[in-house]
Amino acid sequence: MEGAEINTLFGELRSAAFNSLAALDIRLSFIDTEEDLGAVVYGAKGDSFVIQLSRADITAMSKDALIGCLAHELAHIEKDTEGGSGISELARNFVPSMTANDEREVDRMVIAKGYGRQLLALQTYHDEHYEPYNASDGLTRDEIMALVERRLE
Repeated sequence: MEGAEINTLFGELRSAAFNSLAALDIRLSFIDTEEDLGAVVYGAKGDSFVIQLSRADITAMSKDALIGCLAHELAHIEKDTEGGSGISELARNFVPSMTANDEREVDRMVIAKGYGRQLLALQTYHDEHYEPYNASDGLTRDEIMALVERRLE
């Protein structure tokens, strides 16, 4: 996908599942990095956000994996801003949610919003191209599959 297509997809996802973040300044940035697929960078005052995406990864991953990545990063912002209602103490101190428990909670948020299949696609892509996730990194593939199946029941 190209940058304009990704920005359109991002806008659609944000409107559909992360409407609470509508008033926040959130932008995408495509960067050359081998460290991670995506990350949120917080503005100096904690009132703006840039989701950085690996240029190589976004061209290689499926659309579902890209949606999973965007949803995951938006869920971090939603968590750190208390659902978009205001910048939380955590964000005011410029410390994003990065602990294993936070990652697992963010993954659960993505699944609860109906993007479990896309999160699983992201996880599959990640495990094929990076060191595979384990429970200390976030939800595992098996955990995601179980939660998605339970949600579909």
